[in-house]
Amino acid sequence: IDTLLDAIIRIDATGTISMFNGAAERIFGYSANEILGQNVSTLMPSPDREQHDGYIGNYHATGTAKIIGIGRRVFGRRKNGEVFPMHLGITEANTPDGRYFIGLVRDLTKEEELLGQVQKLATHDSLTGLPNRLKSWNHLAERYVTPGQPVPFTLFYCDLDGFKAVNDSLGHAAGDATLVEAANRLRGEVFVRDFVGRLGGDEFLIIVDGRLTDAEALAMGNRVVGALKAAIVTPFGEVRIGVSIGYAHASENPA
Repeated sequence: IDTLLDAIIRIDATGTISMFNGAAERIFGYSANEILGQNVSTLMPSPDREQHDGYIGNYHATGTAKIIGIGRRVFGRRKNGEVFPMHLGITEANTPDGRYFIGLVRDLTKEEELLGQVQKLATHDSLTGLPNRLKSWNHLAERYVTPGQPVPFTLFYCDLDGFKAVNDSLGHAAGDATLVEAANRLRGEVFVRDFVGRLGGDEFLIIVDGRLTDAEALAMGNRVVGALKAAIVTPFGEVRIGVSIGYAHASENPA
């Protein structure tokens, strides 16, 4: 049991821990000597910690299990207070020594971190960190989930001016640095809740939720134009670009 990669934790009918293998020590940060005899709720974050005794009591009274024999993703709490995701499977065991519950715990922290990285790579531009074309189109489609009732928004299409000349004169590394700074400036001209994506090349998309008037849309467009007019300093020299912007308000019949 001590050589398993997954944690094995045994508790009695009152929730008192009576077995804690080596993997459990590694995952939760407690030594077996520290945790044996403690209530298993010590390993849980709130509100599960406060509700655990009630859950055990309900199971003893009704026999209705929420997790025993099922297994699911829950959260654990390490000795240092860190809350982490884990898969928990519980088996009930009736032995001559009494009634026990044996938990099998797998730490999902690294797995979910890797999954998050993969998902970000699939939906975000690796150069600028902005949502990519796929994510942009999905974000746009979400505004039309209810037929005939789009979420009010205004879409801005931005195409950098003079970007090709940067690549031709200073090289692609300078072009990349310019794109990164352009993306930062675009983000700096909108609210946190607004969406900025890179469609590819030197094309960007801004989606602003809510009902903007033409005057408000023009004012925002002019702010973006002004932000991108200022010189961009790259490790390869100073460059100047511009941006052409078109905007459209949400339509009930998207093409």
